[in-house]
Amino acid sequence: MFSGDVYLIPTLQNASDVSLSYDTPVYASLVNAAGETVAEWDEVWSLSLKPNEEIENKSFFVKGLSAGTYTFTMEVNKDRALTESYYVNNSFVRTFTVLPCEDDLNSFRVEASVEMA
Repeated sequence: MFSGDVYLIPTLQNASDVSLSYDTPVYASLVNAAGETVAEWDEVWSLSLKPNEEIENKSFFVKGLSAGTYTFTMEVNKDRALTESYYVNNSFVRTFTVLPCEDDLNSFRVEASVEMA
């Protein structure tokens, strides 16, 4: 990844054998290598998932990240507002590195043409 704006798109999966449809609290944070919170989200997502279905239609947006290492953490149903038989799989943690951008991406121009046969 290069410095700038970043979309974080976690995969959510219904690991049960029944369909789920509910509003669930979602908490997420992005922390830099110094342990400082760069971004935080506390939202309620309306989800509808079939058994073993995965979705990636929810995202988190962070504008203007500097180069460095970051840890993204997401917890679904963190306060156990919804009754579940298994809470252990409700968190997601990933570390990633944003590289310095050496080019001015604002000055790029892309031209394309399509030849019809």
